[in-house]
Amino acid sequence: MALSEKSSPFLATLGDALCERFLSEAKKCQGEKSDVLFFEGESSASVILITKGKIQLEKETPAEESSLVLAVRASGSLLGELGVLDGQPRSATARVAENAEWFELSAENFLQLMEKAPLPSWQFLFQQVSRNLRETNDSFRQTVVHREKMSMVGEMAGRIIHDFRNPFTHIRLIGEILGSQHSDETTQRMVKNLDLQIEKMEGMSTELLEFSKGQPSLEKEPVAVEDILYQMDEENKPVLEKKKIRWTSEGEEGTLTIDRVKIVRSLQNLINNAADALEKQPDATISLKIKHSPGDKEWVFTVADNGPGIPAELKEQIFEPFVTHGKKNGTGIGLAIVKNLIEAHGGTIQCQSESGQGTYFTIALPSE
Repeated sequence: MALSEKSSPFLATLGDALCERFLSEAKKCQGEKSDVLFFEGESSASVILITKGKIQLEKETPAEESSLVLAVRASGSLLGELGVLDGQPRSATARVAENAEWFELSAENFLQLMEKAPLPSWQFLFQQVSRNLRETNDSFRQTVVHREKMSMVGEMAGRIIHDFRNPFTHIRLIGEILGSQHSDETTQRMVKNLDLQIEKMEGMSTELLEFSKGQPSLEKEPVAVEDILYQMDEENKPVLEKKKIRWTSEGEEGTLTIDRVKIVRSLQNLINNAADALEKQPDATISLKIKHSPGDKEWVFTVADNGPGIPAELKEQIFEPFVTHGKKNGTGIGLAIVKNLIEAHGGTIQCQSESGQGTYFTIALPSE
């Protein structure tokens, strides 16, 4: 018997004989991510004991929306026991969330086994059913609240895009007129920066709308590292100097194929957060580095600061929507949007932070 099977709380209550009977009568199965074990509304024909990986329970929703994830069950958990006990159809769809293995025992064999099961086994079933119902109810409520918030975000973003369209057009036109009438370097530089700021504002509202729908769209193009560094220097050096924060940037030569607006916006979000954390701190520093990973398989971006760090209790949640800390006007969706955009590029983002030792965000994007 494998360690994962021995460690099952339910099997431990049965005793050796009934445990061996369960394992001998059950079918051993395995599945990859997104595989379905059973669908909502099907007959409750079996009980499932997870021995490896994770399986999520989903509730069907209208076609235009993704399914609601009610709960995620890990190794050692039982699935489908309530439907077998009360004879009702499946109340949710079970889908593999993380490559999994499990035992599946028919409803008939499970009921026969439970007729001979000791009292601790029935107590375990009662406790699990009660606990699972409470957890599922809490998860369902949180998911519904989250969707309502995301719907409000999408509605707000849609209105922003609609209301800002004409002002943006007029500002751009004014910039073009100024640029055509004044060819000096200072004016041309200011006009270029004006256009970049409008582009950034448009991108912010569009990202909100896409984030609320969970469908980021990308317009990838070849972008030189030096162009990214130039834009980040132009936007941050003068602003951070006024805040008495030292700014440094460096990068290797090369070209990335990315959605420039979205990647720059993501970097800016991290830099803004760092600047907020460094407010009034002496010897404050923010740095940006762009370099190839060993083997040139990825481009690695590092945004680092020497600030107070992120509290330990928040580090596991910082990329979740509506989680914020230490910002008077924070919405808690900035880092969630950043993570969404980086993953849409096929990349990853990680955070390292220690109290009093600063924070390091590392973004890895595929080289091709």
